Amino acid sequence: MMIRPPNQAEQDLKQRIWQQAEADRGQLLLRQPFVGSLIMRMDLIPVCDYRLDTAATDGSNIFLNCHYYSQLDADERLFLLAHEVWHCVFLHFARRLGRDLMKWNIATDLEIQFTLAREGMKNPNPLPYHWAWMNLNAEEIYDQLEGTTVTGKEKFGDVHLEPGDISAESEQNPPAAGDHKNAKEKGEKQGRQEQEDDKSNTSQDDDDEKQPDDASNNPPACETADDGALVLDPDYAPFFVTDIVERTRTRVISTARQIERMRGTLPAGLNALLAEFLDPKLSWQELLAQFVTSCYAGKRRWLPPSRRHVAQGLYLPSLRGEKIKVVVAVDTSGSTSHDLPVFFTEINSLLASFGDYEMTLIQCDAAIQAVNHYSNLAPAPANGQWKVKGFGGTNFRPVFKFLENHPEMEYSLLIFFTDGYGTAPTTPPPYPVLWLLCKNGRAPANWGMVINL
Repeated sequence: MMIRPPNQAEQDLKQRIWQQAEADRGQLLLRQPFVGSLIMRMDLIPVCDYRLDTAATDGSNIFLNCHYYSQLDADERLFLLAHEVWHCVFLHFARRLGRDLMKWNIATDLEIQFTLAREGMKNPNPLPYHWAWMNLNAEEIYDQLEGTTVTGKEKFGDVHLEPGDISAESEQNPPAAGDHKNAKEKGEKQGRQEQEDDKSNTSQDDDDEKQPDDASNNPPACETADDGALVLDPDYAPFFVTDIVERTRTRVISTARQIERMRGTLPAGLNALLAEFLDPKLSWQELLAQFVTSCYAGKRRWLPPSRRHVAQGLYLPSLRGEKIKVVVAVDTSGSTSHDLPVFFTEINSLLASFGDYEMTLIQCDAAIQAVNHYSNLAPAPANGQWKVKGFGGTNFRPVFKFLENHPEMEYSLLIFFTDGYGTAPTTPPPYPVLWLLCKNGRAPANWGMVINL
C-alpha cells in the first residue's frame, strides 16, 4: 500500500480546522482565562495522519486530527483543548514512572475530568468513578484502580504521548505490508459503518469509548484515504524538548501570577500545584541518582545521564567505560508480600539505568533464602518472572553477615528494599547503605540513607 503526504483537499481541510481551532482557543481564553492563557503559548497543529486518530500533546504543541475535530460541537472542542492543556499542567507525560500504561491513562484522564468538572465545563465522555476519588491526584487514583480490570473503553479518547513514543523512525519505517492491508480493511469497514449510521440517523462520538472491535476504533477518513493510501503528515512530529518539565512549570507559574495580577480567579486546587512547582520534592529516582553518584564520587562522574530515562525528565545515572557492581537485598518476609511486585519492578528499572553492571541479589526474610548474580551478559529476569523465596519472619542482620563473610565480593554499595520492620545491625557497615522503603515503611536503623518509594 502506498504512503503519501496530505493531498490538496486534505491541506485545505487542515487550514479550515486551524482557523476553527484558533477561534476556539479565543473562546477558551474568555471562558477559562488560566487555561486559555496557557494554550495561547502553545501551537495548534491540525494533521491528517494515520498515526493520530483524535488529539495529542507533546507539552509544546497540541495536535488535532482534522476529521475528528470537525465532528465535535463547540463545547466538546473547548473541552478537548482544555483537556490537552491540563495534561501539560499536571506533567502527566513525566509522572508515569513504569506504571501500567492503560491504568495510568485512565487515572490521568480522571484527574483532568474532576478538574474540569469543578470549572463547569461540559464533558462529552465522562468516565465512571467513585465520589471518594474527587480530590485524589493521578497517582492516588491509580492505586484505587489496582486490582481492577480495564479494557481501554474507559479512556477519554485522546492519545497520551510520552517522550520517545514517536520519532523520525516512524517515517523511516512505515507499517509492514500486512499492516497496510489491515488498515485498508479497517477503512473500508468504517465506510460501511458510516453508511449504516446515516440510514439510522444515529450520531456517534469518535471520542466515545467502545469495545476493541467497535467501528469507533477504526482509522478515521484521513488515515486511509480514498485512494487506499496511508496518509503520513510531516506536520505530525511530536517532540518533547529536554527541559519540557521545567519549561512547563515556569509557564504555569508565570500564567498564574498574570491571572492574579489581573484579579482573575484561578482554578480550584491550582494553589497546591503551584506550591509544589515553587518548592518541588525530588522523586525517589532523582534521590537515588544523587546517592549513587555520591558513592562513586572521586572515581568517575556519571555523565551523560541514562538515555532511557532522560526522555521522562528523570536524570538517572549511567556509567560508560566502567562496570557498576552493586548488592541489592530484598526483604521477602511475610509483611512485604504485597510490596514484592513493586520491589522487583523497581529493581528492573534500576538495572535499565545502567549500561554495564554486575548485581548480586540477596533474598532474605529471617534468614537468607537465595543469592543470585546477574549482569548485562546474564540479565536479571523480566518483570513478573522473578522467583521469590521466603515469607517468614524479618531480620536484616543475615545480609550484612553474609557480606562480611564474603570479602572477595566486589561491590560499591548495598541497596535494601524493605518495609523497615525488622532487626538491623546496631553499627553501620563500612560501605554505603540505601534503605528503599515501601509505602508506610519506617527507617530500620539510625544509619544509612532512607528513601520512600
